[in-house]
Amino acid sequence: MLWLKAIIASRILTTDLDRGSLISRLLDGLENFCPILRFVFPIIGSLQISEALFKKIVEGLEKLGISLSEVLGTRTGVKKIGKSLTTGEISRMGISREFEQSGVDKILKLFKEDAQRGKISANIFSVFQLFSEGKLYTFHRRRLYDSIVNTLDSNSKIDSKVYSIATKSYVKLFDLNSAEVKSTIEYFYKQKIYNSHIPINESFPNKLITIEDFLNTDDYNYGSFDIETSLNSEVIRKICFTESIWEIAKKYLNSNNVKIYSVNTMLTKQSKKKNYVVSMHKDYDSAGSLVFFVYWTDVSKTNGATKILTGDHLFLPDKRVTGYIGEPLVDYLEGKGGSVFALDAWASHAGNPNITSPRLVSWIRFSSMPAKGYYLDNNYLFKNKLEEVNRV
Repeated sequence: MLWLKAIIASRILTTDLDRGSLISRLLDGLENFCPILRFVFPIIGSLQISEALFKKIVEGLEKLGISLSEVLGTRTGVKKIGKSLTTGEISRMGISREFEQSGVDKILKLFKEDAQRGKISANIFSVFQLFSEGKLYTFHRRRLYDSIVNTLDSNSKIDSKVYSIATKSYVKLFDLNSAEVKSTIEYFYKQKIYNSHIPINESFPNKLITIEDFLNTDDYNYGSFDIETSLNSEVIRKICFTESIWEIAKKYLNSNNVKIYSVNTMLTKQSKKKNYVVSMHKDYDSAGSLVFFVYWTDVSKTNGATKILTGDHLFLPDKRVTGYIGEPLVDYLEGKGGSVFALDAWASHAGNPNITSPRLVSWIRFSSMPAKGYYLDNNYLFKNKLEEVNRV
């Protein structure tokens, strides 16, 4: 991990400083919480840093001109780092390998040992789960299931919805009225759209185009609108402030400290090229996350409905299994325009390659701990906009 320390130091320091001086240099005017650095500093310096201190770090990096994307490996201008790494070798995949080689599996073993003794630290877990390849996600969800499933009240509408998510990975919540659906479709069809599944992510090169260009280009399958565009929709903002959604998120995630970290509206259509999301997959985002899915157009098994392997959020990821997930095993999230679902996207799921008419859908993602997507999808660029809907 010394190379990552060098990246940070190369932008912050003009002279050699010890670790204590480095941290002191970062403290001036710092505010936000950075799980990446919270993970890194104890490893590279065997340093004990309080949560209050880490809540101050990111703002200082931003004031110094260092974005989270750069810390994750997309920065340029650094000729050499350490003895061997060069600019061309700094990549997200390279960083993932570094984390793996730094002993995440060993840490997982310690987590399991601590869990058996009931001594696992929630704060530490929330950091290390960011770098899990899935074991921690499943481990945490099984603990959530054990914690909540026997405490839910079968006579409570909210609890019955939470129970459905906990046992079969999803539930239908409610329907929006036709006027809200109509106005939302009209709103998005007047906006510009990115020609990719995720609007701002270096892994998905794209461009901002008109809706007409998107609909009339055969190669385009998925388009998406950025967070600000989605949250400028009155109806989506209303959904974000809906009390029952927050109650479900808090109960399912067994935490009062939940936040919306992603809002994405997507337009999909028939295309010569298929997006990878039409293959069964799990969303590697957070060990404690829940997605609310809003269909703005009618969907069915033969026209755009997402499919899900029910109950799979409680099982470890296995790429060998996905090839055996056939029709009898999956449920389709079918519904009219205005249908709102909640689903645990750690269950294997997929978009539908069968689309007879353009499908418009929004997701609103909640998490009780830091989420990869917040950083990798550059959602932090819209942190002020997200804060508006997190003031509940």
